[in-house]
Amino acid sequence: MWRMYGLLRNGLLTDIGSRRYVTSQQLPHPIVEVDVTLAGPGRPATHWGWMQAGKTAPSSIWPTEDLYRTCFHGTPEEQESAGYGRTVRLSVQPVGRLATQ
Repeated sequence: MWRMYGLLRNGLLTDIGSRRYVTSQQLPHPIVEVDVTLAGPGRPATHWGWMQAGKTAPSSIWPTEDLYRTCFHGTPEEQESAGYGRTVRLSVQPVGRLATQ
């Protein structure tokens, strides 16, 4: 499990990452502390993400496949075939709410 932060936009958790990354977006949406886990039994998939080869936490985490796919030059499948990492399905659950700044 990874503790991260995200923006709550129109009921969706977006821009998920470190608190520094989320606040750097300078958007007017509430910042929410979240737990991110790999989806599986008892953990419904709510987001798409990228697990870069050699890294221990996912990145490019988005609530829809369309938004997730915009993170890549080319396609995620091309990046996977080149050995750069893999697409993962994630469960993102809020654990608290923070001030926007």
